Amino acid sequence: MKHLWRGLICLCAVSVLATPAVASIPNAENSDTPDCFAMCPASDICQVVTVRDQNNNPMANTEVRLEFSASCDAAICWCPGQAHPVVTGMTDGSGVVTFCVDAGGCCNDTPYAVQIVAEPGSVELKIYEDIASPDNHSDTTGNGDCDVDLNDFVQFSAMFLTDNCCGNIVDDGDQYDGVCDCNVNLNDFVGFSSHFLHVCP
Repeated sequence: MKHLWRGLICLCAVSVLATPAVASIPNAENSDTPDCFAMCPASDICQVVTVRDQNNNPMANTEVRLEFSASCDAAICWCPGQAHPVVTGMTDGSGVVTFCVDAGGCCNDTPYAVQIVAEPGSVELKIYEDIASPDNHSDTTGNGDCDVDLNDFVQFSAMFLTDNCCGNIVDDGDQYDGVCDCNVNLNDFVGFSSHFLHVCP
């Protein structure tokens, strides 16, 4: 009988050791992402992402990527040295990563202009069909020239008080259900003014 109990105890121990630990997987509903997505050539418009797992725990040292669509990658004015069409970051101990992209230009694309993806599992945290920027004018191809100048101001003025997503520079809480409503209001006007004459670093 003693040998039988020892055998059962050993079998249970092996079974417990053989059971794989449940890995932390990023969870889109528990994670925090900006409602709108914008960027400036001077890299002073930042996107803050907090990654949490299925148990709502912050995920430290987790790879997070901004993945831009092929058409937006071609239209955007990328500053020298800025990685694209994929921008990668790692979360800190609180599960937070901040992206400040050195680029200008507006873009609209479906199913996404840019998406936020987290590992492991390439979990899609958020997709954005629109990218806003104070750098919204270009004399050549694309939608930006990495220089926020008077031409951009004229173009932005035409967007003021409309629902043109290109001019929704400030993520100011006028959104609904986590979706950007593209409302170009006074906050965006003030935001544009703060980026006037900005160029690549």
